[in-house]
Amino acid sequence: MIELPPALPMMLGALLARNRSALATLYRILLPWVAPPAGSGSVSVYVAAIAANGNSTSSGDAFVGGQFDFDEGVTSVAEQQKEAFHAFSLGQGQVELQSDEPVQCVMLSLDGRVLFDGALEAGRHTVSLSHTGWAAVRFMTPAGTVWTERIWINA
Repeated sequence: MIELPPALPMMLGALLARNRSALATLYRILLPWVAPPAGSGSVSVYVAAIAANGNSTSSGDAFVGGQFDFDEGVTSVAEQQKEAFHAFSLGQGQVELQSDEPVQCVMLSLDGRVLFDGALEAGRHTVSLSHTGWAAVRFMTPAGTVWTERIWINA
């Protein structure tokens, strides 16, 4: 069970009060958490959100939720902080992909279109796309390690 800091409800209330306009803003909420002892098994995190339009009714509002399960495996913060994979937009439809080892890389638009799907050797690669908007980048190593990130691409 995650213990929330006492100020969190006030922070969330202020966040909601600021975000009542039609403009969408991306916020990140960080929650302090201490992992269970080694050998406790996987950890499940449940996430839920409501996108409300502020018209004082439920019409036009949307709910989304999900469960994320994390298996044990990281043994130290230093191990977790190693960033073996990188993906970022260079502008004009150019995306740089970098990996410390060979990977299978897939890039998808948020509506599910495949923008790129291919095997990459270790190193840096530049991919040209005619896509503007958010994209999900997924690297998978031959050993099964998966890394996913969402990036903004300007064509």
